[in-house]
Amino acid sequence: MRSSLTKEQVAQAVIAQMEEYNDGLKVETKLFENYKSPDKVIWKSNDLGFWPDIKMVEKDGTLKLYEIELEDKINADKWRLFSMYAKMQKGEFTVIVPEYMIGRVETIFTERNFKNIKLMFVPN
Repeated sequence: MRSSLTKEQVAQAVIAQMEEYNDGLKVETKLFENYKSPDKVIWKSNDLGFWPDIKMVEKDGTLKLYEIELEDKINADKWRLFSMYAKMQKGEFTVIVPEYMIGRVETIFTERNFKNIKLMFVPN
C-alpha cells in the first residue's frame, strides 16, 4: 500500500505549520529548491550517512529532524543515525508515516529499543 500524499506535500504541511508558530525558524530541505539543503548526517565509524528530509533549527538553537516515510520500505539504521544525532544535539527526531504504517513502525521502535524518536502520521 502507498500513501496518496507525496513527500513534498507532507513536507510543505510540516514546514508551514512549524513556521507559523516559530519566529526565526531556519528550515533546510532537499525537497524544495527555495531552501538550503541540509548537511548529510554521517556515521563516523564507516562514513555512511543520509540527508534528513527536513532539518529545522529554532531561534533558541533547538534542532528538529524529520524523516518522511510514505512507502513500505523502511531503513531503521537511518532512523537510528538521525535519532542519535538529534539526541547529541539536544534536539528531536520525528518519523512521519501514513496512518496504516503506525503499528509496524511502533513494533520497529520497540524491537530496536528506539526511545527518543517521535512518531507522526498522515492520512492514508
